[in-house]
Amino acid sequence: MSSHALDPLYIGVGGHVVAVDARSGVELWRTELKGFQYITTVHPFGDRLFAGAGGVLFRLDPGSGQILWRNAPPEADAAPGRLLCAGRGPP
Repeated sequence: MSSHALDPLYIGVGGHVVAVDARSGVELWRTELKGFQYITTVHPFGDRLFAGAGGVLFRLDPGSGQILWRNAPPEADAAPGRLLCAGRGPP
């Protein structure tokens, strides 16, 4: 068995982003994305965590779940979107 800690798992549940301990399944934190009934996607990217809901992109702190920023383009109200990440991740 490895001695290093596993990274948390991040999932969308209802209108919340939830961090779960990968080893025990214990919920670490839960953050509501106010105004959304579902989360389209949750994507960890290095030391960053992104979530998409209704065409709006959120960046959350992966340790606490605090919303650091949100980006709602004018057309976000038109239709649900998908979060696409490209490019090089951290080394």
